[in-house]
Amino acid sequence: MAHVKPYRWADAHAGRVDRGEVASMQQHAECCVRCAGERDRIGRAIDSFADIRATEAPPVHWDHIGARVYWVTSSERRLAERGARRGDSRIYPRFAFLLPALAAAAAIALWLISAGSSQRGEMAGVEPPAQHSFQPVANQPQPAAPPLDSPPQLRGVVTFLQGPVAVDGATLRFDQLVQSGAHIVTGQGRVTIQFAEGSGFTLQPQSTATLHRFDERAVEVHVVGELIASIARGSGQTFTVVAGKHRVQVLGTIFQVRHREDRLEVACSRGRVAITGDSEQINIVKAGEVARMIGRGISRDTLDVGEIGAMDRAVPQMPTWTGAEDLRNASSRLDIAPSAKQPVAVTIDGITIGQAPFVLRVTPGRHHVKAEGSSASGVSTGSWIEVEAGSSVRPVLTDSSIKTSLARPSRTNKMSRRQRQIRRILDKSPWFDVCMWPLRKQGIAEGAFISLDIGIGKRGEIRHLNVLDSNLPGAGEQCIREAVDRFEFGPGPAATTRYRISL
Repeated sequence: MAHVKPYRWADAHAGRVDRGEVASMQQHAECCVRCAGERDRIGRAIDSFADIRATEAPPVHWDHIGARVYWVTSSERRLAERGARRGDSRIYPRFAFLLPALAAAAAIALWLISAGSSQRGEMAGVEPPAQHSFQPVANQPQPAAPPLDSPPQLRGVVTFLQGPVAVDGATLRFDQLVQSGAHIVTGQGRVTIQFAEGSGFTLQPQSTATLHRFDERAVEVHVVGELIASIARGSGQTFTVVAGKHRVQVLGTIFQVRHREDRLEVACSRGRVAITGDSEQINIVKAGEVARMIGRGISRDTLDVGEIGAMDRAVPQMPTWTGAEDLRNASSRLDIAPSAKQPVAVTIDGITIGQAPFVLRVTPGRHHVKAEGSSASGVSTGSWIEVEAGSSVRPVLTDSSIKTSLARPSRTNKMSRRQRQIRRILDKSPWFDVCMWPLRKQGIAEGAFISLDIGIGKRGEIRHLNVLDSNLPGAGEQCIREAVDRFEFGPGPAATTRYRISL
């Protein structure tokens, strides 16, 4: 331990240091002469100030002061007169002007001497203070420690739940909020937790995760198994995954961590991640790369487009974040349960979510649900489902269809008018080029498309905007959605239309 600063001994004496640190300081002072001396010196100084504040002012004996001043001035005058009578008239006129000052100085000196003697009499027999242990004095109020600048704690919202998942030994409920310190075990299940706008993680089957730190400044998750995280950029929040002896830290990216025994695999589809271990060597994994570490060895490989797209879609999140409780109350849930015995893969709004059964959190409005299964014709069909805020909808899936009372919207003049508006706006919009630039740079933009379902109100506002089908990565889909959401439609009839954009 380094030498203790003198001001820390003063803080300890004032009660501004916790007991654990005080004990460490005292233990260090037992074997450090320098720090022990500083401790005792600071303690004596503080006690002296306390004694001065508690000591009453000495009485001022004005009669004694007057008598002594009179005696001093009379003696000086008589001495001068004797000198003058001896004929030493040269000294007296030369120093006569100093007599009043000398008299006043003598009076003050005599008063200080008398006051000091009385103080010495009162302090006789007082022992020097003992070593200071900085223990609180009974019945003496201690100053409160200044509040720590602790960031607000986060609460996560479950956006996807499949199979049995436990939190702190109990079954996780879909509407349950996840807090700091939670220990999550998936078993055969899978769960996605969102804790900010654009930030969340999915814990895959046969995995465990502990939220070691979960606040607005930093999130630290200890993982055994597989975790996929999507972290928004520009939030200033650090996200760290601790996997055994390694730490994977990011600021804004989508990445995947697989940790089994002494094997670690880190894949990154967007941004960059940094891996550190016992040697403190930093290994950077860039977008489109995967790093595999066994012991102290490391190998690198390149992700293909399919793997990148799968990672981008692996963390379903709500498009906006208004706080954990508000988001939970304002959103809707889809409980997907198959009627067939065999597993059925389900696509919602053009994104393959997984095999039913599962529960997914969605925004209020219309959503397109499609079941991918075996049928006589080999054709998969889909249908539309209308959900309201705070509601729960349980569509029943078959191998090739969805039983729902909401029919496919028919083509009307209202829709044709809105489609013409959309075409005119799309032709003039520069945003799609911005969204497609990363794909063109990677050489995978050819044949890209996205199909949208757009609901427009009478005032021209967009009531809902869903993706029906697309072969774009998740970041590309989100960019197109945000671009369309910027469009301004004029007043007119309310209608819902579907439109395919070939990029």
